[in-house]
Amino acid sequence: MGAQKQTTQEQLAKSQLPGAVVSSLDKASDVVSQVSFNKLDAGVLSSIVADAYVAQNKQLMTIDPKFATTTSPTAIAMANGQPKLVAAVNKVITKMNANKTYQTYLKQAYQQEGANQGFWAKYGGFFLKGAGYTLLFAILTVIFGSVIGTLLALLKIGHTKIGKLLANIYIEFIRGTPLMVQAFIVFFGTQFFGINLSAFVSGAIAMAINSGAYVAEIIRSGLNSVAEGQTEAARSLGLSNTQAMRYVIFPQALKNIWPALGNEFVTVIKESSVLSVIGATELMFEGSVVQGASFQPFLPMLIVAGIYFIMTFSFSPVIAGCRKRFN
Repeated sequence: MGAQKQTTQEQLAKSQLPGAVVSSLDKASDVVSQVSFNKLDAGVLSSIVADAYVAQNKQLMTIDPKFATTTSPTAIAMANGQPKLVAAVNKVITKMNANKTYQTYLKQAYQQEGANQGFWAKYGGFFLKGAGYTLLFAILTVIFGSVIGTLLALLKIGHTKIGKLLANIYIEFIRGTPLMVQAFIVFFGTQFFGINLSAFVSGAIAMAINSGAYVAEIIRSGLNSVAEGQTEAARSLGLSNTQAMRYVIFPQALKNIWPALGNEFVTVIKESSVLSVIGATELMFEGSVVQGASFQPFLPMLIVAGIYFIMTFSFSPVIAGCRKRFN
């Protein structure tokens, strides 16, 4: 049996279906998807949610499990100190109960959802919006991640022991922890300092911090690949250490590490999908929205995969072209 995590249905499935192995999943669409593809025998869902999926997929059906429990009341959460809003909501609920219009609204919603309209015409805007935000995340990550990575690489190859120690701690910690955990830490952890960051800003910061650790190692290896004689030659011409690094060593290192930096950019595009866990708008998040809106668990993810492939494949010739210009 499948059930959505932390719901009444999950508790009922575990307590009142003896012998059943309950698989707790993140979303109702995940439950329906696994039932549709015979990964689960059945799913325990809210009747309204289940009826909506059945209305769109005639291969599914609902049954009443006769759970020994009273119906849980539905609640609308509102902030304190909103008496006018509470009164308005209660007025609407009273009117709907008196007119018995709730079921009529549900039926109309099912009919509208099943209207004869192309899938892309309905939901294409969601995918395009998500793709745009994914590219924006990738661009910001590459820019700020490169800055962080360059500073860390210079500290790591420098002669200051404290700088080396701090750079090593940063790199090893970030590379040793999942990006998802880092996104949660930035999103929720900043609250302790009185900073209320949006999901987008938190996601961009987490991605930059994460990418910076990997870029640091890429740049460090590139700087070490330049022959030591290049530094000696630059110093013999009267250049300072900073000038030698800027005008002689770093340009040669960039030529060597460009393919790895390009691969990092492609990787960042795909890794941004993790940010959906904090509600950041990007392609994976919008795909999940379409899953819930369309009651089709599989097709939206297929489209998401196609868009990810198009984006990553399109950048491969660009990276190759830039590499040729260095030669």
